[in-house]
Amino acid sequence: MLFRRAGPGDRERAEPLLQKFEDDYIPLVWDEWAALEPGGIYLAEVDGAVAGIVCIQFVRPEEAYLAGMRIDPDLQGRGLGTEFARFQVEECRRLGARVARLLTAHDNVRVHRMMATLGFGRVGGWLIGRAPLDWQAMGHSGGPPARESGGAAALAYLAGRSQGAGLPGVVSVPGDPWLLRSLRWEEEKPENCLAVAGGRGGVVTGAALVEVGPDWEGRPTLTVRWALADPGAEEALLWLLHGQALRRQVTGVVYSLPAEMQWVEDWAKGLPGGEGGWSERFAAYEIWL
Repeated sequence: MLFRRAGPGDRERAEPLLQKFEDDYIPLVWDEWAALEPGGIYLAEVDGAVAGIVCIQFVRPEEAYLAGMRIDPDLQGRGLGTEFARFQVEECRRLGARVARLLTAHDNVRVHRMMATLGFGRVGGWLIGRAPLDWQAMGHSGGPPARESGGAAALAYLAGRSQGAGLPGVVSVPGDPWLLRSLRWEEEKPENCLAVAGGRGGVVTGAALVEVGPDWEGRPTLTVRWALADPGAEEALLWLLHGQALRRQVTGVVYSLPAEMQWVEDWAKGLPGGEGGWSERFAAYEIWL
């Protein structure tokens, strides 16, 4: 087996492998990924043929993300994926990364076992998809009554609750639910935070870190990158988020959240079409180098 960085002409050499994955997005991003520095696309070769690919991306100088790993289905079970992943970890270390992360499908048992073998730790699960927004179908006029609070209070609530609870502090990059980086509250903007207030004095009882922009298909979407709420305030916060989506004239809501946000998934299943409204579920892993 030979592992190396992709160069000119390798797109064509990788075509037989890519054709084995139906409706894959890799051909659409190949040129963009191949031009990344540091990192880029890396190949695994067996007997002179491309048997695997991966992209190493740097979301910060010391934070690497492993994207789009593909292994020839005809060669699975021979240890190629594990050896290729070991190479990726060493390459990330060589390029100066202190941590490497990846997402994999929640039911991809083979990769979960490989992560344990290589020393990766699971830092959460991500729920990515488009939630239905048809409140009328639920016989709902907008959810429980709640007052909305501004960004500064929301940011303070999220930072305090997250650090105090020892949460993993890994979130999606703005505008890309699949790309992960460490959460640094000092870098987040108050205008991207929403809070729900309840009780006397308008005390913040829940808040979320959000991003408004086009999703991967160009549709205007409200992406929820982090959400926390006091017990009993979860539903009010989620209805607030959906209300924000409607007022901002977006067509859907995407949740890109750590595993601690299981209550979001449980609540979403109660929406009309909720079971089928979520396109993909992932497990997030990281390894410190």
